[in-house]
Amino acid sequence: MSFTATCSCVIITLALATLTLTFSEGYKVHIVNRFCNNDKPLTVHCKSGDDDLGNHTLWKGQDYNWQFGGNLWGTTLFHCNMKRDSQERDINVFSIADSSPPECMDGGDCFWFVNEDGFYVVDKKFGW
Repeated sequence: MSFTATCSCVIITLALATLTLTFSEGYKVHIVNRFCNNDKPLTVHCKSGDDDLGNHTLWKGQDYNWQFGGNLWGTTLFHCNMKRDSQERDINVFSIADSSPPECMDGGDCFWFVNEDGFYVVDKKFGW
């Protein structure tokens, strides 16, 4: 086999391995209602370019979560609209392209905690 053919085979193999790892890596996002009182629920509506996960009502302490793999193009993005009473915010909860939030890029579980003063992923705060 010529040097060019060998290099081409190695490059194709590495590209396929990278795509396979990106596509098959498992992620799980959790949205957890951490409000102090239970008088009003947190309403969550999450979606990506391919999937609309619908509306979910979370009472104090409840967790809504979903599991997914990254797409072949490395552009998987989920964003959620979260609303409680007069407070409302759209927030990107997962983006492979932006490696955001970095705490969620290793696969496994990614926890977002929502309370009176904002949104938290690990120790990073996002306000209303």
